Amino acid sequence: MKPGLQTFDQKIAAIAEHNQVPALSCAVQHKGEIIYSKAFGKYGGFNSNPVEPETSLFRIASIAKSITGLALGRMIDKKMLSLDESIFEYLPQYPKNNFDISIKHLATHTSGIRSYKGKELFSNKAYGIEEGLALFKNDPLLFVPGADYYYSSYNYVLLSAVMQIAAKESFGSFVQREVLDALKMSQTFEEAAKTSLSKEMKKRTVKMYSKTKNGFKRASRVNNGYKIAAGGYLSTATDIIKLGQAALDQSILESSTWDEVLTQQFVMAKPTYYGLGWQCNQELDDMGYIGHIGQGVGAYTNLFVYPDAELVVALLINASVPNLQTALDSAYEVLRKEIPQ
Repeated sequence: MKPGLQTFDQKIAAIAEHNQVPALSCAVQHKGEIIYSKAFGKYGGFNSNPVEPETSLFRIASIAKSITGLALGRMIDKKMLSLDESIFEYLPQYPKNNFDISIKHLATHTSGIRSYKGKELFSNKAYGIEEGLALFKNDPLLFVPGADYYYSSYNYVLLSAVMQIAAKESFGSFVQREVLDALKMSQTFEEAAKTSLSKEMKKRTVKMYSKTKNGFKRASRVNNGYKIAAGGYLSTATDIIKLGQAALDQSILESSTWDEVLTQQFVMAKPTYYGLGWQCNQELDDMGYIGHIGQGVGAYTNLFVYPDAELVVALLINASVPNLQTALDSAYEVLRKEIPQ
């Protein structure tokens, strides 16, 4: 193992072995080659089997938005819709709230739609996508669309409702064919479709946990079916690598569309560090990246792509532990500075 990888491994192992996470799966790819693939912890409980980066299925949380961004890009390339179109062309029954909302407003989190409130994040009701719109569609916007940036997964719920109307098929089936199959992401699945997964696949899905002051406890059961576009997929660390590699290769989308996907928006001359489903933090510092951080019930995830170093990192944790990001960034810094040399 290269010296840089040894230090990286030590930093990741320290997080896992000091009981800071129930389980963690990580993969690193450099110049198209997997150079690190390791997992820590077990599926659930003391006597369960160890997790594996190639086969263990984790909730990927908001990394799903990056998948959605590519699906939106496919629709743009196929001229099935355009970013500047009004959502009311597809959903005329959606409340107007006196303002027009474009598809781009949704994809860039500049629509003014609110985020979760109360216990909405923990809902276990089996809503369909259009049913899920009822949670927020009648609430006032936080600002005039395009006037500000406010990150909300509800943008992607509404976006997926528009996309499946434009596609004339379910959002999930379009994504499966146009993105997952195209990128050979054979280990990425709709979480709400677990009932149709084989027993073997269900066994490969890690248990989800929540962190408390007394340690970890099993997370509340949630149904992410209606927010598949925002955070409704299960995947493995090595499969998520393929998503990041697509951004390096500029595959499956036309180059002009990739420019749209990976170009951060500016609101009132201030950067949002967000494109179309992809965080675009290249300008923050030397460790700038494209990709996504995800956080949800029973999940904390990172997809970090460093284009100049041709480096992709995928890391999946089966509990929400955002306080670990500084330690994770420290580990990535080792990779970023030493591996490309």
